[in-house]
Parts: sequence; structure tokens; C-alpha cells
Amino acid sequence: MGATSVLFYIIVYSLTNLGAFGVVAALSSRAGGDELQDFDGMAKRAPFLSSLMLIFVLSLAGIPPLGGFWANSTSLHRRSSVIRRTSACCGWWCWESS
Repeated sequence: MGATSVLFYIIVYSLTNLGAFGVVAALSSRAGGDELQDFDGMAKRAPFLSSLMLIFVLSLAGIPPLGGFWANSTSLHRRSSVIRRTSACCGWWCWESS
């Protein structure tokens, strides 16, 4: 489960970053530059690309129900179960030693 969740996280994070940078590349070639002012009015000039960018950014932020949320939750679930087991063992050891 641990290796699978890490692999899932890496794949989702990589695809999301590739998508976001792909949208930026497409918009910068369409706008004629890569300055921040060149992206003004992006939603009116390219509504499909701006919607894709919104989805990619929300996924990178880990907003449900997007892929970034599921990647984060599976990897965090695995880490939290390891932490719970470690805490339970340490608690049992401290209780036995007193």
C-alpha cells in the first residue's frame, strides 16, 4: 500500500504539473509573450484553456474531488497509520516501564 500510494502521488502530481505548464506554454504562444500582463483577459480569449488551468491549479492545491486531493489523502492515510502504530507502541512501552 505504501509504494502504491507514493507511485499514485508521483503520477498525479507529474501529470498535473505537466498540464499546468502546458496550458501556460499554449497561452504564452497565443498571447505573444510570457509576462504577467500578457495573461490579462485569459478567460475571455481562451475559456477552455483557462478552465483547464483552473482545474490543474485546484488539483495541485488538493481540493476535492480532483486528483491531487486523492493523491494527498492516500499518501497521508498511509503515513497516519504508521504514525498511529508507532504512537501505540511507544505508549504501550511507556505504560509498561512506569
